[in-house]
Amino acid sequence: MTTDPRLTFRPAVASDKDAILTMVNAMADIDKMPRLDEDAQKRLIRDSFEKRRFEMILAEWEGKSVGYAAFYEAYSTFEARATLFIDDFFVLPEYRGRHVGYELFRVCRS
Repeated sequence: MTTDPRLTFRPAVASDKDAILTMVNAMADIDKMPRLDEDAQKRLIRDSFEKRRFEMILAEWEGKSVGYAAFYEAYSTFEARATLFIDDFFVLPEYRGRHVGYELFRVCRS
């Protein structure tokens, strides 16, 4: 499968804060969970971009942030190797069906 040229991926940076918070809250709405309060929003941004506790990749469609994956490397003692733990994986509903999620997962694995 060839990736659509309108779809790009890149590591999230601090200036993506608004797009990230919008998508995290959109995921909360879909999952019928509470949205992030102000303190949680600050912790999320701090832990991502200042403390680097996890990585985040953005999926962009024609330059618009349409999805993200938040993940970190863990270690499996049973397999004796590093593993990838994906905590959040989200694509805006209107961009589903365009292989955004499939390609985003492939980018996380590489």
